Amino acid sequence: IYSTPGNKSQSNYGQSTTDGSRTTIGANFTTGSTEQYTSGGNFLGLGGTLSVTYGTSETTGNSSEVTDTYSQGTGVGSLSTLNPVDHGQDMFIVWLNPAVSITESGTEPVSYSMGTQSETDGQPEPVDLVEVYAHDMLGANGQTTVPVGVLMPQPDPSNSNNFLPGLAAICTNGSLYQQELAWDLANPTLPQGQYCNQGNQCGCQPSDFNGPNGVLANGQSAILSLDPLLGFARTDNPMNANGSSLQDCGMNPDMSLTTPSQSADCRYLPLPKSIGDSTQWTEKLQGPSSPDGGIPINSATLSDSTMNVQTQVKSVSFGVSYSWKVKYEIGSFASGNSWAWTESESSGSINGYANSMGYAMETSTVDCYEDDVRVYYDTVFHTFVYQEGPDSNTCP
Repeated sequence: IYSTPGNKSQSNYGQSTTDGSRTTIGANFTTGSTEQYTSGGNFLGLGGTLSVTYGTSETTGNSSEVTDTYSQGTGVGSLSTLNPVDHGQDMFIVWLNPAVSITESGTEPVSYSMGTQSETDGQPEPVDLVEVYAHDMLGANGQTTVPVGVLMPQPDPSNSNNFLPGLAAICTNGSLYQQELAWDLANPTLPQGQYCNQGNQCGCQPSDFNGPNGVLANGQSAILSLDPLLGFARTDNPMNANGSSLQDCGMNPDMSLTTPSQSADCRYLPLPKSIGDSTQWTEKLQGPSSPDGGIPINSATLSDSTMNVQTQVKSVSFGVSYSWKVKYEIGSFASGNSWAWTESESSGSINGYANSMGYAMETSTVDCYEDDVRVYYDTVFHTFVYQEGPDSNTCP
């Protein structure tokens, strides 16, 4: 979720429907061959569709893709504290307890489904999500500043004797986290924080989230590598992070909009004023005229349900380590140690769901005025991205 200009602004997603990403299945294996390990055809023997329960939310997949959803009917939002677009304030929502079920099945030896593992009572674990900002993972003076409550084991809301992973579970130096987890499990009714605190960051360091070239020492992909806009200035065009040119991605030299090339690599696209319009959507950021004056609010709630689905060629992939309960003897699958998650780039409804996206731009800065805040959207995660016009950034 990207930073919204305005020190009292906010972005919100999924309040009325759902937000998520369409995950392509066929190229999700980094070990073995795609011919041997596929997920097409009968999806776990259930034909073309599958209902996957993610704790409290539910989504529907098919034989070639599955949808990751954060929430259905509730939503998630991010508040800004600065006037400029500051990608250090970009927020990540990290799913820490996904389970992947792998099945051998006849002519297509391996297929899989996603969800959460079962607890002792047979019910699926709740989806374990933490929210963390880029600047906290980047840290300062070689030290991360992530809130310790995000790092520590997360109390399981459905089982008072169980804990779900905290963000520190993925950090390389995990001894403090493991000690904290053992203590928490042994003393579930007592306060946490016996081994992890804000100062020691539960053993986490910036390198756990931002490795060289986006890859960590253990071969996993760094979380921050999924945001190519880190380091972009307030007036930088997000489309410059695309693999294809501005024109191939639908923006002419005169700033008018056209349809992106179907073969182009366009993760970020300009939001038109209306469907088929050749002008980009812009918004106004305006502060009060005096310290005690009223603050204008400029807001919009949009849905991509009426757009045609358009899938671009390039996808965003990131690797995670895995461990198997069962060793597969076929091919090289058993000897691998990495799974590649692939998010396809698409715009439009996901498996029948629309993505609801909203924002409210506000600032308390007296006489702040910008009338050229340009709005884009991330076609992978279906969230808004903003750029301040080069001649209108008058709000410090």
